[in-house]
Amino acid sequence: MTSSVAARRPSAEEVRQKLGGDFTGQFRVTTDPVQPGAPTSFLLKSGEIDDDAKSFFGYRYCHWLAGALHCLTGWELVAFDEERPHGLSFAERAICGGHKPFDEHWWPVHTAVRTPKGTVLDILGEATPERRAEDFWLRDERVRAVPFRNEDMPARVELARPELRGDPLWWCKTTFADPRLTAIVAHFARTVLTQHGYGEHITNGAHLLQSSRPTTPATHPQPTATTTATTSSASTLGGNTMIEQVRQAIAMSTDKAQTIAGMLQQATTEADEIQALLAQVLQGSSSAEAQQVLGIFAQLTEQLTQSSQAIHPAVEALHHYAARL
Repeated sequence: MTSSVAARRPSAEEVRQKLGGDFTGQFRVTTDPVQPGAPTSFLLKSGEIDDDAKSFFGYRYCHWLAGALHCLTGWELVAFDEERPHGLSFAERAICGGHKPFDEHWWPVHTAVRTPKGTVLDILGEATPERRAEDFWLRDERVRAVPFRNEDMPARVELARPELRGDPLWWCKTTFADPRLTAIVAHFARTVLTQHGYGEHITNGAHLLQSSRPTTPATHPQPTATTTATTSSASTLGGNTMIEQVRQAIAMSTDKAQTIAGMLQQATTEADEIQALLAQVLQGSSSAEAQQVLGIFAQLTEQLTQSSQAIHPAVEALHHYAARL
């Protein structure tokens, strides 16, 4: 896919500040739930890739970490997409915020970077693309390698922020725009590279200033802002802005509304079948009780039908509201 958007070149000072951030200690982050029962609180510890770090940067904010890994190394991004043969769902379109998705029929499930060995690297470790696809239950879906092009990011994965298209530092200007959070993402990107033997590939980000092609690794960026955090430090991620929080709430609400619509449709069908069955055996009865039963189920079927018809405009209203944000 091509684009006419010009690649944005950040300043040397901006690159130094964003890539050089660091933190020590512990930092608790809370997020909105992605589904019922999913964890919403993560304790991130400097230098430790534990279960909380893997859950947070592996299954919640992998795209953003991959963006930082690319900026530090110049390695190309690898997106793992799940097919949507009938197009994106209402919930996914709500996440897009009304903007045109990068691909109408594929949804970005996970993003990593490709190492010089041809493997992929992320917070979960180093693996073949096939193995990482299996980790996300994508055995039958397409694995798509995405050579880095400024005009493709962040639209490729961060779908609701077209104003950042072409900015390689997009990952620290949305959900992680808070300088403390930017420092944490940069810290874990360096930690991933170092712990997997790629410390010598960490650059000062010079390739972001010159061209979109990877350059020869330079010196390790010097930390410019250190966040010292303890277990009492915390941040809430529901989106960096109120609009992003609204979009996430709309996406969850749309999913739930569609579930309700399906349940109501099923209930309406079954109530109608019950009414027809009872009518066959009770229609000719003069019993008051029999007529009362028939009347109750007729009323129930009518109420379910009305409720089923009412839920569809509600879903459409959510979709249109998200598109205007």
